[in-house]
Amino acid sequence: MLEDKKPGLATLLEVGDIASDVRRQREQVDFWLNIDIFKDDFVKRLLANASAAGETLTEEDARKSVDIYLERQYSFEQPKHGFSNRLANLYVNRGRIFDRYVKPALATVAVIGFLAVASAGAKKLYYAGSEARVESAVEENYQKREDLTIKLRDFSLLNNNSSESNELRNISVMSARELDETKSFFAKYCDSNGSADDKVTRENYKDVRRQLNGIETALGSVEGEIARGDLIIDIRKEYETALDIAVQGIAKREVKSLYSIAKNSFSDVPKLREIRDALVETQDIMKDEFTVRIVQREGEYSLIFGDYGRGTGTSFYAIVEAVNSRGRVVPYTAMNTGNGMPVTLNVWAEQIPESVYERLKEDKLDDGIIADNIFAVKPVGFLADSIVVSNHDSSRIERGVQLNNW
Repeated sequence: MLEDKKPGLATLLEVGDIASDVRRQREQVDFWLNIDIFKDDFVKRLLANASAAGETLTEEDARKSVDIYLERQYSFEQPKHGFSNRLANLYVNRGRIFDRYVKPALATVAVIGFLAVASAGAKKLYYAGSEARVESAVEENYQKREDLTIKLRDFSLLNNNSSESNELRNISVMSARELDETKSFFAKYCDSNGSADDKVTRENYKDVRRQLNGIETALGSVEGEIARGDLIIDIRKEYETALDIAVQGIAKREVKSLYSIAKNSFSDVPKLREIRDALVETQDIMKDEFTVRIVQREGEYSLIFGDYGRGTGTSFYAIVEAVNSRGRVVPYTAMNTGNGMPVTLNVWAEQIPESVYERLKEDKLDDGIIADNIFAVKPVGFLADSIVVSNHDSSRIERGVQLNNW
């Protein structure tokens, strides 16, 4: 803290000098910042110098000279072109030059480097993927060969001297020979467990793929022959099953006929499939059991008569439906009146003789019920239903026209 005492003379003189310097500096700053004062002073000096030198100078000319001088003081003159000038420009514009030229160049170099690395990586991935696909294909075909070998062993000979056993034996021998020809390939490119990881390499996978084409063809051929053998076995089984179901003579003949066609078509796979399906369908038909009865429901007709567009005059019909052993109405295949093609119906009309019509009508008028309302029956083991309605002489009536609309 300053001592509480009065300043001496020396201190007062020193402070006075400082104050004088501050005043002069402020006056000089005011002078240089006030352009008009500066110009007036400059003009006065020019006029004084011109007078001392004995020259004639007007105040107007002096002021123009001062203006020109001041303008030149703050003007810019483009430096002459040269190395120094170019070097200076480069330095001044270094930021813009870097953004416009250097950065894109560096980016291009980086992209090229990245693409080179990526291309090399992509090639490695491509080769690795291609090799892996071939390995997988080899292993899949190895397993396929194993499965086919087991199937060949499973072929059962139905009868020692049957045509099926001879055909199956031929399939087994030829297929085993074809499988044996592929053995060396899998021994070369698979280990004992069927893995191809170690034996299929980047160097040989293309050659392995070419060889595998022939192997796949051979295995496909064996697979087709085994499928043919399976069809032959299936047909024999379906034939025996159908023959056990058949009761009706015509049903038995139908089953035997299908089997005979199959034995002459062992090389025709589509035909074998067709016969197998026909045997299965024949079994389903023979298993069906139903009764065809005359409809007797309130509000519905049981009997009708008329021409019904046939142009043959008046005919007589019984309205019927098929019912299974549980009393449920089942679909029935009748013949379409218009085009003669099969049509599935729940209710249809069966043509009957006029005498039978009159007898059934009389029974219905008596108490509203037809006592003998069974028209036909379809027992198990038969291919079709048989009419049981009889004439007055007890002979069965013949099946006539079936109407699907009236």
